[in-house]
Amino acid sequence: MSYGPLIKYGLILLVFVVFCLGLIAYGEHRKQIEWDAAIAKQAVKSADMVIKGAENTAVVVTKYIRVKGATEIRTETVEKEVIRYVEAEHPACFIPNEFEWVWDHANGVPAAPDATERTDGGADSGLTTVALLSAHADEARQYAELRDKYLALVEWVKTSYAIQKEGAWR
Repeated sequence: MSYGPLIKYGLILLVFVVFCLGLIAYGEHRKQIEWDAAIAKQAVKSADMVIKGAENTAVVVTKYIRVKGATEIRTETVEKEVIRYVEAEHPACFIPNEFEWVWDHANGVPAAPDATERTDGGADSGLTTVALLSAHADEARQYAELRDKYLALVEWVKTSYAIQKEGAWR
């Protein structure tokens, strides 16, 4: 029996098997490269979204700081007017108890537990116009601050949503 042709066919088969294994290894390597490229591309997209979100936040915060400054200037002007009004001479007047009750109710202050106090709504409450004006000016300032914060938050949410929506379809 001659081993020559068997060795020759065995060697051909061995070369073919090595060639197939090399192709498989090369294919797996190419797939890994494609996978790494896709991950890197997604990481770049994610970083871009984070950067856009941070820029959006900076824009809204900067705008809010400008609005807050303008609101504070208006509030200071109102406070100066309150002081000027308080220092002026006024005719004698009184604030009735009914006004105080309505004012307290509108501001969420609980009613006094003494029911006898409620009997005379037209009597003088002891409040002065100065106290009322100061309280109203302070509440108007708080309202303006909350309104500005709310508007800034709404703008930030809308623009952040637009940025996220834009990034979702890339």
